[in-house]
Amino acid sequence: MLGESAARDPRTRPAKLARLARSRHPDVRRFIAENPSTPSGALGQLADDPDDHVVLAVAQSSNVPASALERLSNHADVAVRESVGRNPATSAAALHAIANAKGATEREQAAVAANPSAAAETLYGLRHPRNGFARDVPKSILVALASNPSSSEDALRHLFGRDESTPAQRDINAALAGNPSTPIDTRARLFAIEAYRDAVVASEPPRATKHRLTLARSASGEVAQLLAKSPAAEVRRTVVLSRGADDTIFAELACDPVREVALVARARTSTDGGLLEKYASSSDGMVLEALIRNPTLAPAKRAEVA
Repeated sequence: MLGESAARDPRTRPAKLARLARSRHPDVRRFIAENPSTPSGALGQLADDPDDHVVLAVAQSSNVPASALERLSNHADVAVRESVGRNPATSAAALHAIANAKGATEREQAAVAANPSAAAETLYGLRHPRNGFARDVPKSILVALASNPSSSEDALRHLFGRDESTPAQRDINAALAGNPSTPIDTRARLFAIEAYRDAVVASEPPRATKHRLTLARSASGEVAQLLAKSPAAEVRRTVVLSRGADDTIFAELACDPVREVALVARARTSTDGGLLEKYASSSDGMVLEALIRNPTLAPAKRAEVA
């Protein structure tokens, strides 16, 4: 088929892709719509293509203009509307319209519920429908809301459930565990459930260190257990000094691969007099603070260190 190879190739020049967007072959136009190098103007034109397969590909493109997605939000084909609802490039207004359209399907609403571009008002409405009860919201929508980083912390907290007797709650909890926006208290509760520990650690927000440091000093119970797994060594050091640190945390962090973390944990728990004497001469303030909290340190030595 003439132009097929070029239409598929992301290395094809944008100008040529724009010309091929006018091909008489629907498959070529679909390949153009799927090509990440196709200019947004050409995608905007293809949004009005008579072939639904072409239009569906446009609705799934990350380069399509928001104005085209807004037009497609009212498309007759439910698959197109669903793809528009899932596309992060879709405007908040269009997403709200899809979610609240008369006769909107569960799949359309679930697509919007997972979309990080959806407005808080829209997400709240999906969790608390005007013409229904929150308890009747379908599982697919609840899971989508639990996975959405734009869901409010309050909404994410309320989606969590300790009772995992139903597959629905397990799927919701799994989505929460993988969501970097899930608040720390809920993340800690999820971390306490072995099935979610790896996901909770893997989804730790990369820029959360400052906030975690603030929490670490006063962390207790489940939160302390979670923060002991922080990728930031400074957070792990601080957890050793928290009121929620227990023998499990001390033992784990005493073997931490980062020497500065291990020293703080050992200073807090060691019963070796020689080591305690060594830690007392440290210039590391956190090691000294940990040493002062060590119950085996002689009172005279504690007063000297303090």
